Amino acid sequence: MILAMDRPWIEAGLKFARVSELDLPCLLVQRVARLRAGETLDQHYLRYVIASNEFTSYILGVQTGTAVPHISSGQVKEFRFLRPPIPTQRAIAALLGALDDKIELNRRLNATLEALARAIFQSWFVDFDPVRAKMERRQPVGMDAATAALFPDAFEDSALGETPKGWSVGPIAELARIGRDGIDPSAYPVEVFDHYSFPAYDEGRVPHEETGDSIKSNKYLVPRGAVLLSKLNPHIPRVWLPTIRSERRSICSTEFLVMLPQPGSTREYLYGLFSSPSFLDVFAMLVTGTSNSHQRVKPEYLLAMETILPSKSVVARYSETVAPLHDRIAANLRESRTLVALRDALLPKLLSGEVRVREADRLVGAVT
Repeated sequence: MILAMDRPWIEAGLKFARVSELDLPCLLVQRVARLRAGETLDQHYLRYVIASNEFTSYILGVQTGTAVPHISSGQVKEFRFLRPPIPTQRAIAALLGALDDKIELNRRLNATLEALARAIFQSWFVDFDPVRAKMERRQPVGMDAATAALFPDAFEDSALGETPKGWSVGPIAELARIGRDGIDPSAYPVEVFDHYSFPAYDEGRVPHEETGDSIKSNKYLVPRGAVLLSKLNPHIPRVWLPTIRSERRSICSTEFLVMLPQPGSTREYLYGLFSSPSFLDVFAMLVTGTSNSHQRVKPEYLLAMETILPSKSVVARYSETVAPLHDRIAANLRESRTLVALRDALLPKLLSGEVRVREADRLVGAVT
């Protein structure tokens, strides 16, 4: 286990991590503590001690300094916690670890599915592989005849260079519009919102469930079919495909642009476009502001940005192709959200002895 000694807590939570075999070899930088269990403590159990709210509260209470809060190794070692017998420690760690393993498996699977969707977008709309194949009298690789028939078999010159014949060049505004419906969540203090925030994105792209009274600034409403594109510091790309739940309203930071497809466009195509390196390279050049931490792209600059406009039939077929991938990603995220909530609920009860391992195991089995 490693733990930050300087500024150990940020808005996203305590700065700690578990080093796995996949991370090795690695180096430990200064002011980062490496924690290893002694003879009477299981290393995997230690992981959940560090992850507990009690440990976080302890760190927040003992850290010193204002500009850069910090802790010492001695303060870490002074934390007191319940230490059951080693077999019980291992049983608790194994139960919580099974949940974390499934969450991690979903994350890796989603990364693979995302990469596949990006590869299809790159092939169809950036590298134009189907067009090149047809020019050479070849069947496009991995593509059925009906889909291949939607692509032209020649290129023509355009303002953006070589473009498939029959496609055009135009502003992003022909593909998308910006949703601007705002809301003051604090006016609905007991309503629970799905909050698409920067911390939520950075933690795993799962929106935080928050009540209106805990959200202190105005937000945008996120409707079905929207794609969220960060206008703040575009050199750090944040593109989000929200999964809107019927039981509650979704909102997002006003630093996101709520992009909605125009007729003939689709949210899958917009997400593929906004996630593509070729788009992000140009998008990052549209920034205003001199501070590296507060550079933004004006919405009107984005809408005026020129892009290739594929035929509507190809866009529709692309969406049909990748929609199942995005549906699976959304399902994995929903499952992981449930597993995270269960893990976080069980963690303090197991560490305190309030819930026994056997009882917790039944609860996990019922959910999974």
